[in-house]
Amino acid sequence: MTHREPATIRKVQGPYKEDHGLWTVSIDVEYYKGTFQGFGGLAFGSNDKGKVWAGNFLKELYQTFEVRGPNQLVGKPCHVLKSFSGWDETIEGIEATNGKRFTVQGFRKRHFPKAYKNKLKERRESTEREIGFLSHRLTEE
Repeated sequence: MTHREPATIRKVQGPYKEDHGLWTVSIDVEYYKGTFQGFGGLAFGSNDKGKVWAGNFLKELYQTFEVRGPNQLVGKPCHVLKSFSGWDETIEGIEATNGKRFTVQGFRKRHFPKAYKNKLKERRESTEREIGFLSHRLTEE
């Protein structure tokens, strides 16, 4: 992660089923006096295994902050970690004041190594898809 921003954890939700029936978790952080952004939001699947993975995500986050649950996590100062600059960029991880980091990429790499892609490769593929889509749109006009 190349960008760190000071923040405070304001809300922890999960595991819960989102509107498509998939298990997920959501952590809301506040930075820059009133600027909120979500972290997490991964789709872990609709079955019991998905609920377990969502729970594991939170458990590892709690371990990073050395707390036992969501009530102890809310209000904790932290740093949000992003791979790219910009206010609308995805939060890739959260760093506790003890220096420990929890990142989505680290979680994926530990638990789903075959599906792991580094952020630069993901960004390149996304940009290539966007260029292809826009090129197609230009030919339609």
